[in-house]
Amino acid sequence: MLDMIPLIADHGYQKEVIISKTGILYFKVNIYKLDLKFGINKTDAAKDALAKLGDFIKNSWKIKNITIDGWASPEGEETFNVGLSENRSKTGNTYMIDQYKSWVKDAEKDNKNKKEVKEKIEAAGKDVNFILNHHGPDWNGFLVNVKASNIKDKDKILNVINSAGDEKKKEQEIRNMIVIYPQLEESMLPPLRRAEITANAYEKKYSDEDLLKLAVSNPDKLKVEELLYAGTLTTNNDTKQTIYENAARLYPDNWKAQNNAGYADIVNGNLDKASTYLKKAQTLSPNNGIIENNIGVIDAKKKDFKNAEDQFKKAQNLGENENYNLGVLMIPKGDYGKANSMLSSAKCTYNLGLAQLCAGNNSTAITTLQCAPATPQTAYLLAICGARTANTKLLYDNLTKAVVDPGLKADAKTDREFFNYANTQDFMNIVK
Repeated sequence: MLDMIPLIADHGYQKEVIISKTGILYFKVNIYKLDLKFGINKTDAAKDALAKLGDFIKNSWKIKNITIDGWASPEGEETFNVGLSENRSKTGNTYMIDQYKSWVKDAEKDNKNKKEVKEKIEAAGKDVNFILNHHGPDWNGFLVNVKASNIKDKDKILNVINSAGDEKKKEQEIRNMIVIYPQLEESMLPPLRRAEITANAYEKKYSDEDLLKLAVSNPDKLKVEELLYAGTLTTNNDTKQTIYENAARLYPDNWKAQNNAGYADIVNGNLDKASTYLKKAQTLSPNNGIIENNIGVIDAKKKDFKNAEDQFKKAQNLGENENYNLGVLMIPKGDYGKANSMLSSAKCTYNLGLAQLCAGNNSTAITTLQCAPATPQTAYLLAICGARTANTKLLYDNLTKAVVDPGLKADAKTDREFFNYANTQDFMNIVK
């Protein structure tokens, strides 16, 4: 049983994803008191952004935090602007607290499930973590706005600001240019006097249990990342195959879905089917070490060791660690020293035990095989170890486990490893 390791592509699923929505409050020059009927606040775009922010908060599964960033326009004095931006962030905080209160009242009036909605909103309002930041003058925002404007002398304005030196000189230059270019005060500076309110929420996710159920029964409800992740939630190989084949069917242009379907079919012994999936994956993602490895595993299982070795070396050149699979191929070549060296990090595996046994390291092989997965093949090797070390208990106990596989029972009857025990009653009773 020269059993190479197929590789599964990472699902890319994130159990915790933060999604965000932002609304902005705008202020009069040198003022931090909010007037929603002033300037930009009256525009449809500003009102729509705040409305969407509110809907986002009310409908989100769970709010992580709400950040409020206060800013000032850069024509004012630096120290004053720092305090102004701080107070604007506090105004934004007050605005949000008032919003929560109004949402509770609205829920009481209008919602059929008003008690449930009210409790949800009240709880969210109490638990939400408000993070207030203030940044003083928004120099970068000003420069970006000027650069994007259609002011004729915008390059000249930018050069004057950038070469002005310290903050005080820059502030004075802006005040001077406002006289010459009234567009600065009309359209460049007002958007900078603001408080940005950003709600950060945890994206709604299915539980692992629900993901696993849906991946089998209603896979079309899931994204490809969710399906591929669901495949890792079960140890049942038939269920894995169902999930990964669902992913491959629903997402035919996703190489990971095709590869993982091929992986599942390799594990379940459906080599021709696996090959079809992997050829498609190879087309979607050429020179991919994971896919090349898995094609090599199929070659090895079909006893085409030459092609298998070529594939594993190709996968190795593409960045995959192929020590194990290439090490296994050293066993039929009779290079047991190299096999043991390359398989040494594998620890409790059938193939490492086989390499150790072939190299004559019987006691080491016993240790390895006794902690390897319990299969008839593993038991057969342990029975050989028992025969080589004259440990009849190890021999007969494990031979009894091995012969549940009819092929191994037939092998045991003629295996020279058991020559000295072939005529004993215990041996004959086991293999009869």
